[in-house]
Amino acid sequence: QGRQGAMLDAPVDMLDAPVDEEMAELLHVAEEGDVTRFANLLDEDATLVHKTGEDGDSALHIACLYGQQAIVEECLRRGAQVNIVDEDDSTPLHDACAGGYLAIVSLLLAQGAHLGVSDSDGDSPLHHAANGGHVATVSLLLEHAGERRAEMLEMRNAVGSRPVDVAEAEEVRDVLTQAQQAT
Repeated sequence: QGRQGAMLDAPVDMLDAPVDEEMAELLHVAEEGDVTRFANLLDEDATLVHKTGEDGDSALHIACLYGQQAIVEECLRRGAQVNIVDEDDSTPLHDACAGGYLAIVSLLLAQGAHLGVSDSDGDSPLHHAANGGHVATVSLLLEHAGERRAEMLEMRNAVGSRPVDVAEAEEVRDVLTQAQQAT
């Protein structure tokens, strides 16, 4: 039951590609946020946007993790898989929600990012946003969930916790509790 989210949306599997110097450089540039250099690297090898590093992270994962919106936009413009998973079964949406990067979360959702996918700990993007205390991100996810809101609120991770259970910030708990009562 802890993996119920994995059944809601099927993420794209990682590409099996050896890690090379070009990929390592691309991931570093994605973390740093130098969009000009990033674009130049992709101009040299357009396939890099679809590859992953040693731990399965794509450039899109890294950009989402570090809040690099311009890099995220460039990745999406070049056809990066929005639902690609890393070795922990995390998608870029998980990473953006953990950091509370509202604009990036919005971009990913507009590109079809799946809300109901669980990482290897059974956490959904909503769990990550709730745990991080990101009330605006939590609200956006709930709004985007639409008729799946109740399902999202009741998703349990590997230890049986719902998003409201992992929320430490009172404001986030209040938003989640109100959403549960409204469903």
